[in-house]
Amino acid sequence: ERRMAERPGWLLSYFQASGLPADELARRATVLTELASTGTRLGCKAVEPFVAGALTAGARRPAEQVWLAHCPGAALAGGLADPGFDQLGTERVSPFGWQVPPSGDVTVEPVGGPGAGRRVQLVNRASVSRLVLVQALALPPGRYRLTAQVPAGRLTASFACGPTPPLPHFISGDPGAAGQVLDIPACEQLTMGLWLRPTTDPVALDDVALVRF
Repeated sequence: ERRMAERPGWLLSYFQASGLPADELARRATVLTELASTGTRLGCKAVEPFVAGALTAGARRPAEQVWLAHCPGAALAGGLADPGFDQLGTERVSPFGWQVPPSGDVTVEPVGGPGAGRRVQLVNRASVSRLVLVQALALPPGRYRLTAQVPAGRLTASFACGPTPPLPHFISGDPGAAGQVLDIPACEQLTMGLWLRPTTDPVALDDVALVRF
């Protein structure tokens, strides 16, 4: 920790969490959290590679520990982050918010200014549904209803205990209508994915909400 406080050249490689086993991620998170507790807070940008890598690996708890310890003013909601897409595509984007999986068939474009006019436009040029947005969540198990301001019949959601939500096959409801019902299991590595059916015109998405009932 003393050497880390001096910010040596190897510190950047210490933040690379991609490919690390779960026990090593947990150890590094503990070291980085203890470093902050001694007064050395490295800042959001410095720890973002570790946090993003941990989230990609499905290790939300270590990611939370490091982010809250080192990022001044950081706060995490217990449920869905950035439901109105105010941060997506801006410098204020958080690794705990929406992430856009790479795909040559998909376009995800935030449009509008901050506030009520902000939304995201989606296009899926493939012949099958594509994963367009993902977010790591921390939720208790139970039955939830997902709603969104989106045309009916265009969007579906799925969950995974890991980094990659599967294509949904058994769908109850529609986020663009009365809502899609989702049964979420007990899981420490929960990830939600939004899937867009094939489109020819951009689909506007806003005001995503996930409510337990």
